[in-house]
Amino acid sequence: MQTSDILTRISGLVMVCSALWNGIIALLLFLTMIWVCVGIWWVVPLVLSVVQLCLGVAMIALGDKVRPLAFSPIFGIVVTLANFNFFNLFLDLIAVGLGVGGFVTYEEQDDDDF
Repeated sequence: MQTSDILTRISGLVMVCSALWNGIIALLLFLTMIWVCVGIWWVVPLVLSVVQLCLGVAMIALGDKVRPLAFSPIFGIVVTLANFNFFNLFLDLIAVGLGVGGFVTYEEQDDDDF
């Protein structure tokens, strides 16, 4: 495996962890706030976290074969801010750094890396 492929797959794994955490938080907020008639607003971050989970799984499965996926962890930042989950923001920033690192090293590496 090449370095860019490894960085992209690790970024996808961090993104999946972030999506699961975002989904749990959104589901808990939805279930607790539905009784006061504002819980329906938490369906939007819940759906966005499912999309983030699908993007993370695609990053793990495809690696650096689809290079625009390297910037999909930025979507995780949007989901995290919609959830007001600032702890998860650090996970998303790590995923963005790994994704951008995989994107940058794609052009600079040889085919004989590993």
